[in-house]
Amino acid sequence: MKSEEVISLLGNYRHDVLNELQLLMGYASMGKLEKVQEKLNSVVSSFEKERNISNLGMPETALWAICFNWNYDNYRLNYHVGNIKEKLTGQDSIILSLLKEIMEIMDRFTDQMEFYEGDLRFQSGNGKEVLAGMQLSFSGVFTDLSGLKKQLIAVGSLDSVNIIPMEDNKQCTLVMDVQLKR
Repeated sequence: MKSEEVISLLGNYRHDVLNELQLLMGYASMGKLEKVQEKLNSVVSSFEKERNISNLGMPETALWAICFNWNYDNYRLNYHVGNIKEKLTGQDSIILSLLKEIMEIMDRFTDQMEFYEGDLRFQSGNGKEVLAGMQLSFSGVFTDLSGLKKQLIAVGSLDSVNIIPMEDNKQCTLVMDVQLKR
C-alpha cells in the first residue's frame, strides 16, 4: 500500500470516528445517557467486527471489507465473522480477487441512483474438506437479473448464485456462496 493510500485510509477512518464522537458528545450534552450507551455499544460492536475480520489471516480481504463503504458510493456493506478456528491465510488473494470481480460485474447491473445494502459473512466449514464458507449478498434494484446471474455464474468460483425477490417485486436480494476448500 502506498503512503497516499494509507493517508487516505486514515483520513476516512478518522472522519468516521470523529462523527461518532461528535454524536456521543451531543447526546451527553443533552443528558441523553440512554442514547450515549446505545451509540457506545454500536461503536464497540463495529470495532469488534473489524477485529474479527482482521484476525482471519486475510489482510488484503480485511482491508477491502473495512474500506468498502468509502470506495463504493451507492453500496453499504456489513461484514460478520462466525466461529472460525483456523486462519484463512492461503485464501486471501483468491477471495480478494473474487470480491473485486463480483463488484465489477455488479456495477454493470446497478443503477447509480439506487442504494444497495450488502452483507459479507464468513463461517466455519465442515472441518473435513471445507475450511470455511463465505456468503456475499446485496439487496436492491438490479437492471437485468438474468444477465447479472449469468455473468456471476460464469465467474466459476461461486458455488451458488441465488436471486430472492422482495415484496415489492422491484427489489431483490442476490446471494452468492463460496466454500473455501482446504
